[in-house]
Amino acid sequence: MLGMIEINLLPPQYRTVERTPRPVFFSLLAAIVLIGGVFSLLVVQVGEAARLQERKDELELIRTARREEAQKVDQLNQRIREGRARVDTMLKVAEARLPWSLKLHELARLMPDFVWLDSLSLRRGDKGEGELQLACNARGTNMQRFTEFRQLLRSHTNFFHHFATVSAPRIDVRRTGEEFVEPKMLSFNVTLPLRPFEQPKPAGQPAPAPGRRR
Repeated sequence: MLGMIEINLLPPQYRTVERTPRPVFFSLLAAIVLIGGVFSLLVVQVGEAARLQERKDELELIRTARREEAQKVDQLNQRIREGRARVDTMLKVAEARLPWSLKLHELARLMPDFVWLDSLSLRRGDKGEGELQLACNARGTNMQRFTEFRQLLRSHTNFFHHFATVSAPRIDVRRTGEEFVEPKMLSFNVTLPLRPFEQPKPAGQPAPAPGRRR
């Protein structure tokens, strides 16, 4: 069987316009809407990613700045500790260089009327150790004279600051000569050892744990 071929001989302006089928039209329209939605979502995601990256960069700058500030604070604290250690060292050295002339002047002012000196001696070692030795006499034979004199030395802060304690290695009663009114007197020696010089610890060095020895 032969197929039939139709030929439209009408002029173009009189021909019937062939329209796109509706299913195909709606499919194309849905595809266009879908592509537009995906593109819009892509634009939004790109913008959000850019904002997040910008926020991340700001936070990293803040973190870097704070880290630098923390390092500066640590450096300042270290300098303060070192400065305090130097001040402590200078104070210790100043205390170690005991002004004996001032000490003897204070001792002369402290001497009560009932006590007088026979002699005194000063001893000072290279490492800061030393002592002040006094040979004293007191009127009468009452031991209270020595107790009052020892308490007087201890109670005077400016004088006793550099000494550790007051000891009396010798106390006895002696006869006086004709030039004295009282026939006997109290004789005693007084020893005042210096406080040991303590070298300050370097700044930042932890203290040793109790019970441990280095």
